[in-house]
Formats: sequence, C-alpha cells, structure tokens
Amino acid sequence: MCDLFKNKGIRNNKLLSLSGKDTLEVCKRGAIIVDVREEYLNSYKMFGVDKVIYLPKSRFEKDYKTLPMDEFLVIADSAGLKSSEAAHFLLRNGFEKGSKPCRRNG
Repeated sequence: MCDLFKNKGIRNNKLLSLSGKDTLEVCKRGAIIVDVREEYLNSYKMFGVDKVIYLPKSRFEKDYKTLPMDEFLVIADSAGLKSSEAAHFLLRNGFEKGSKPCRRNG
C-alpha cells in the first residue's frame, strides 16, 4: 500500500478514520476531500485544503460516479456519520483504493 496513509488514523475494517491533522497532511500529499455535507451546512465552514469535491449525501448515490477512481479520497462531513455511510457505499461500488502512486512532495 502507498505510504500516504502510513501511521495515520485508526483502521476500522476497510475504512481509515483520520484526525483533522492527519487529513491536512494527506491532502498536502495529494488526497482529495469529498465533502458530503449538504450545502446549507458546508457554506459556513469550508475545508482549508486545495482539492475539495462537494457532493452532498442527498445526491451521493446518484452522482458518485463523477468521483475520480484513480485518486485517494477522504470522505468528510461534520460528525462522521454521513461520511462513513458514503465511504461504505463507495467500497461496495468499486472504490477500493486509489491506483495512482503517492506523491512525494510534502
């Protein structure tokens, strides 16, 4: 496995739960945040990283195929409940892991 996530977070089955600090670190090295909060929730507090895809949970199952399968994705929301559901959905639909090599720029 790519070392992008080495020594990061807590593994729970096939998912890795990351702290805010770990999320920032992996995003600096190429991971993309997928924000599943609804628009009225994400408009008041944005994630401070370069690459964010906004795909609200209410549209997630319909539009998930627009997500890049060849990138490392960090699924995020306010409390972790909707992001966990979304991450499990992605695993069931072929998003096992990114296939791009890790970037070594950070």
